[in-house]
Amino acid sequence: MAAHFRAAWRKQPNGSGIQSDPSRADLVHTKFDAVAAERIRALYRPHTSRFFFLGFSTLGAILVALLCLHIGRADWMRVLLWLGGIAGADICLSLLDRSFRHNAPKDNQLLSWAWARAIASGARALAWSSGPILMYQHGDIVSLIVPLWGIINLTAASAYTAAPFLPSLIATGLAGILPAACWLLAQGTDVTRLGAALLLLALPFVGFLGVLGRRNITALIEGRLELAGLLERQQLQTRLVEDAMTERTRFFTSVSHDLKQPLQALSLYAPLLLSAKDDGSRRDIATRVIECVTTLERQFSAILKVADIDASLRQARPAPISLQALFVRLADQFRPDAEAKGLRLKTVPTSLWCWAPSDLLERVLLNLLSNAVKYTRQGTILLGARKIGRAVRICVVDTGIGISQEEQLKIFDEFYQVGNSGRARELGYGLGLSIVRRLCTGMQWPVACKSAVGRGSLFSVEVPRAERAPRTPTGLDASTDLQSTMTQKVVIFEDDALVEDALTRLLTSWGISVVSCRNEMELLEVLQSSPPDALPHVLLDHRLGNGATGLDLADQVGKSFGNRVRLTLMTAETDKAVMDGAARRNIVVLRKPIKPIRLRAILRAHTAGANIKRCDPS
Repeated sequence: MAAHFRAAWRKQPNGSGIQSDPSRADLVHTKFDAVAAERIRALYRPHTSRFFFLGFSTLGAILVALLCLHIGRADWMRVLLWLGGIAGADICLSLLDRSFRHNAPKDNQLLSWAWARAIASGARALAWSSGPILMYQHGDIVSLIVPLWGIINLTAASAYTAAPFLPSLIATGLAGILPAACWLLAQGTDVTRLGAALLLLALPFVGFLGVLGRRNITALIEGRLELAGLLERQQLQTRLVEDAMTERTRFFTSVSHDLKQPLQALSLYAPLLLSAKDDGSRRDIATRVIECVTTLERQFSAILKVADIDASLRQARPAPISLQALFVRLADQFRPDAEAKGLRLKTVPTSLWCWAPSDLLERVLLNLLSNAVKYTRQGTILLGARKIGRAVRICVVDTGIGISQEEQLKIFDEFYQVGNSGRARELGYGLGLSIVRRLCTGMQWPVACKSAVGRGSLFSVEVPRAERAPRTPTGLDASTDLQSTMTQKVVIFEDDALVEDALTRLLTSWGISVVSCRNEMELLEVLQSSPPDALPHVLLDHRLGNGATGLDLADQVGKSFGNRVRLTLMTAETDKAVMDGAARRNIVVLRKPIKPIRLRAILRAHTAGANIKRCDPS
């Protein structure tokens, strides 16, 4: 057992399952790197390499040789030697081109290919530069001018195509001009000095053509990369939309099936309850009805938690979190369930802090620990963290039933549960890990799973590391007894009669005086008739009749009473505009379906004057 935990703790990482933010640095390039790589590939484009060098260079050399032989007095043996050097250089370039296309080198191999191209180009230019040296005959102006004409044309044309790689451009220009120019200067005659001057004057022109070619090729590459990026983003967005639609369809198909079961049972129990002859039958049927309602409430709550993720991510406010305090709190919450199954729940003491929204991180770990307790029959569950660079890796390790490789690809899908192909509701709804996936993807926290059937599982989440936060005073005195205090009067503004009746009965059972209002005038009259020092707590439904909203009504109350009236907005919506509007008005949001424990806490906090959380996460 100990060996299992140590091995998992050391090796834990890239596991199967899901990785919301995979690190693939070897495939990610900056724009500069991508342009540099494409410049080198441009050296080997067919239109700039094979055709040019074998066509222009070889045919040009033959033309120069014929002119020197038939018009000038060049020695034919020297001419053939010169042609052989150029042909050999051209063949080497051709073979290099073919090898490049055959090998299709990766980006990290391109630099060596670029240097090979620069050397081959320099050798070819050097062969051309040897023309005047080999063919010039004293007193024969043709054997001087024609080779010089060939050199200038060759280097000028080569400069444009060699421009993508600067060493190739330099090798072409200098190897093509300097050897011939230096040799001509060394001859000491006016004609040869004039020829050397012409070559040297051509060098700036060759450099200008190279700079122009480099600029044009870079612009072309950047435009092509930008277009490719746009197309890739469009394809990605299209794929994301298609995946979202597929996921939504699958989600609502499963939701529809799960909700129909208790609704079907309720539709059968309702007439039976009305026609029951004795109290025993009615109590039995009523118990069944309560079970159906409880199932529906749990299903709606689970579904709303999934739907609420986007809103939670938008409202996320990262802050320093003490992982030790978080681990202790989570362990205290799950230890009773673990001990009831004979399991040991351990935490690894840590001094690490992380930078994350506390409610979202706690929600992720709650789901992971809940699964660990559920699927572990014997042994130990371990919760701990370790520093990984600038991040913290939080691990939940168990000795449970384990997950097969095939199932590890599915466990993060909605409504998928290991060992529950029959979708038994008492085993849960299969939304926990899908919530983990959505939250971690939204927060860009890498989450991974490593598991072996029969040996257990390891789930990990990586969050940014933070420094220890300074101590701050708490907003509520620990001695405040919220259990003994609660507001004495509540005004309900709810357009659904069934919800209003249920709330009224619930609040009345708590000993609270309840007033229901149907319109704005009634609400303002109730508030105006209340003592200034004992204004009631107002529960506002958000969606009212005739297009009105609870926020609109809150504005009317604010104009008349300022901030002396405590308002709570009841809504099932997760729209960011609604949440932001409530926050600006300092209104507490209570999510539907309403949980009595949350409503009771809000009313108690009102009386105690506590600074409660403005948005109910449930």
